Amino acid sequence: AKSDAAGKAFDENTLSDWDDKTLQEHLIAFAKEDVPNPALQHRNIIRGITINHILFQRHIERLNTQNEKTQKLVIALTVAALLVGVPQIWFSYKADKRAETDLETKSMPQLEGKSQMLIPNPSQPPAKHPVLPPAKDARSISRTP
Repeated sequence: AKSDAAGKAFDENTLSDWDDKTLQEHLIAFAKEDVPNPALQHRNIIRGITINHILFQRHIERLNTQNEKTQKLVIALTVAALLVGVPQIWFSYKADKRAETDLETKSMPQLEGKSQMLIPNPSQPPAKHPVLPPAKDARSISRTP
């Protein structure tokens, strides 16, 4: 009975109108049907392969649709990350430039007594640290409180 309906659908070319569940039922029916005539056995094999191909094609189309949605989401998140990151970099750059300008315009007496969080001057050695001549070994100096 199932194979008769499927045969009619093959003859009328309406097989693609069937839903997945119906196609799976007919695929199982073709697999279980006993065809004693060897001349007709190939027909059920070809019909089963055709139904399986239709089911597989629909599965691939569903995966492509899901992949397109995921791709759009990833692109939206990337754009959002750029929209957030670029202004942060810009404001950070401007703040650094402003800090450099402020530091250059202030004289040393204005900075005395202020926080010690100044930018170190590489041309001067650090304060209160013994500077050894190259010939002496640093381990030979005793520390005195």
